[in-house]
Amino acid sequence: MTRIGPRLRSLTSADVGWSSRAGPAAWARASSKAWLQAGARVIVPSGTQGRVDQFLRAAGDLDGDLHFVGGGYTSFDSAAELADRIIAEHGEIADVVASIGGWWQGKALWEVDEQDWQRWFVGLSTAHMAMARAWIPRLPQGGSSLLILGGSAVIPVPGASRMNMEQASLLMMQRVLAAEVGDQRRIGAEVLGAVATRSRNWVDPD
Repeated sequence: MTRIGPRLRSLTSADVGWSSRAGPAAWARASSKAWLQAGARVIVPSGTQGRVDQFLRAAGDLDGDLHFVGGGYTSFDSAAELADRIIAEHGEIADVVASIGGWWQGKALWEVDEQDWQRWFVGLSTAHMAMARAWIPRLPQGGSSLLILGGSAVIPVPGASRMNMEQASLLMMQRVLAAEVGDQRRIGAEVLGAVATRSRNWVDPD
């Protein structure tokens, strides 16, 4: 795992921790649990109650100040509306953690069809862009935004071209944001190694 950019504050000092998304993202569940155990308030957005139920089943026992807020964030308008609603209901958000997406592998680049391209590259990149647009200007001075990426952001994976390209573009988005906000906000990224999840349950350590 590689950290790019500044560290978050001590979790115990966080006013509110927010982790996206309720659903299959294993990192989102694990990070939410860590924030809760450290005493932070965690707000998790979710498009459906089914995803909330899935999140809770997979996460196990969660003790702490955990809240779910319904709403989408896959477009610029919906992400801005969600951010405003979360702030109206819970107050200022100090730290944002964006863990959006999943994993796909199975076709060479020239075999990727337009439907797959729109879903895995355009759709996921737009969701991340929408969340950045919504939250960066709403964070307090010194607030932080952490982007969770896979190793495919920096290492080419045969058969996973659209994931490589999407993750690499998001890593550049983090770098541009960090350069643009300067010392007003803290913009970082965690680039994970190969992660075994329910949908990818075996990983070759080499």
